[in-house]
Amino acid sequence: MPSSSPSFIDILELAQHAGEHREYQVGGYVCIERKGTPWRVTTLAELDEVHATTENGYVYDRRTGKRLVPEVPSRDELRPLTRDRMDSLVVREFLDLAARLKYSTCTDKQIEQLVPLAFSFLSTTKAFDDERFKRR
Repeated sequence: MPSSSPSFIDILELAQHAGEHREYQVGGYVCIERKGTPWRVTTLAELDEVHATTENGYVYDRRTGKRLVPEVPSRDELRPLTRDRMDSLVVREFLDLAARLKYSTCTDKQIEQLVPLAFSFLSTTKAFDDERFKRR
């Protein structure tokens, strides 16, 4: 049975110091996509010509990336950890952490450090043509 608690992978550290992992290898980093979108990073524990098993025990078809074990319906797929996927995961992590940050608990120093990021983020999202970012 797959383990539910894989070891922690610091996505920022990985993005800053690790190159792409285009080839599957035991101990190498891979991307798990959910519904076609990069979702998380994990490492490979086992690898043969047909299967790739992640550190938490999930087994994937090496050729198609489809998850095989456990045998429950899943849209999870194994993919090489390319720069584009890594960048997507960094943005996902940023948005997740930003949503959980509580303004009321930030110190004056933390607010000061967040100001440039806030200006950059607001300027970037203002430029998007996507309706979700337009104020009503």
